[in-house]
Amino acid sequence: MISAGCKKILLTSIDSDTLVKKINKTNFRNCNFIYLCSNIVNTEFLKKTKKHQISLQTKIIYKTIPTIKLQNKLINNLKLGNISGATFLSKLAADTFLNLSLRYDCLSAAREINIYCISERVAASFKKAKFKFVYVASMPNEDALIKSIKKRHFA
Repeated sequence: MISAGCKKILLTSIDSDTLVKKINKTNFRNCNFIYLCSNIVNTEFLKKTKKHQISLQTKIIYKTIPTIKLQNKLINNLKLGNISGATFLSKLAADTFLNLSLRYDCLSAAREINIYCISERVAASFKKAKFKFVYVASMPNEDALIKSIKKRHFA
């Protein structure tokens, strides 16, 4: 926000859950908020704001388009066991990877690799799909994700 030129930042948070809690406990409780997002909306966040009666208007400002295919090189490397780990920063990326792995018949091979996720929300799809090695960063940020990878992958 600061690098985008915002000068009057009133509240920050590490994730949407913490943001809802902070809003609910502060004098911002009665403010009207605008949620700037992509066409892929965090519905869990919207449910929590609604549950806590936080006034929130959703405004889609950009479009996220997931990939529709995996490259042959990736498919072959998955099937041959040449990939030892993958990182995921979004729920959409995780769900897209799972769907495409199933479509290209490499889901069972993908289940054997180390999956590093930035948050529990991102990891949930892998856990549900019974992946063996799913690791979640201690905090939902890139530094914590990198530490998680270094700790488990390069130990």
